[in-house]
Amino acid sequence: MASLNIFLLFPETSDEIVDLGEDIEQYRNISRSIKIIKQQLYGTDYCFLYDSDNIQTFIRQAQILLAGYLLDKVIHQIRILISSKSQDIRVTCPYRVDHQYHVWNIHTCQAALSSDIIKASAEKIHRSEICAVFLLTKRNPFGRNVIPVVIDALHAPQPELSIVPVAETMSDCVGWIRHIEQNRGFSLRNTLQFSPTNMIYGASKQRIYKNLSDGSFWYYDYFHRENHEHYEVFDVHGNHVGEADMTGRVDTRKCDKTKRISGLLN
Repeated sequence: MASLNIFLLFPETSDEIVDLGEDIEQYRNISRSIKIIKQQLYGTDYCFLYDSDNIQTFIRQAQILLAGYLLDKVIHQIRILISSKSQDIRVTCPYRVDHQYHVWNIHTCQAALSSDIIKASAEKIHRSEICAVFLLTKRNPFGRNVIPVVIDALHAPQPELSIVPVAETMSDCVGWIRHIEQNRGFSLRNTLQFSPTNMIYGASKQRIYKNLSDGSFWYYDYFHRENHEHYEVFDVHGNHVGEADMTGRVDTRKCDKTKRISGLLN
């Protein structure tokens, strides 16, 4: 299987840093997310791609709110995590400098110049390489789980369109990895069967998806990768109805009446 390219986009705007605030756990969650993704990728041919300027801006902004030993430790951990099987796009420059890359925004009906991370990911998609952007921010500036990027140049015969997948949470990223790795026919990312909701389950931040045929809610439980990888399934009212295997077959014998997501539906 071809290499998986995962672009890491760190918080860097004032609003994104304010979202993290002065809570060190919010910053630790960033390094934890990268660590868990690396663990899930064990034995897989992959590459993390990052923008060193993006990371430096993140560090500089974070130090305004939360300078000190604890933040320095998180930064050190992040640097260790991206020290192997990774590329700095500032060094490799994996996009065409004589082209422009614009992100289309359906809400404003406008196209904005994209960041270098988005340029590089769009170029990978254009070359038919496998990639996604993993947002390490608490907000999704693109408003959807894909980024439509128009690539154009004055000398080009016509514009090109790259659709870049976006992983908004750690769960989204792991789900994308599993779908690509195993090329399963059943996937929560199948837009004909499921639609991603804005609901996130638990501390592990699993994205909840809605089944378009019956209104049930599903999330991917990846904590049992070695022995029992499965989906948790809830009815339209948020009550747990059972577990589904990786082909989508629901086993109602595994219903747990203590599990529910009804509080998220209200």
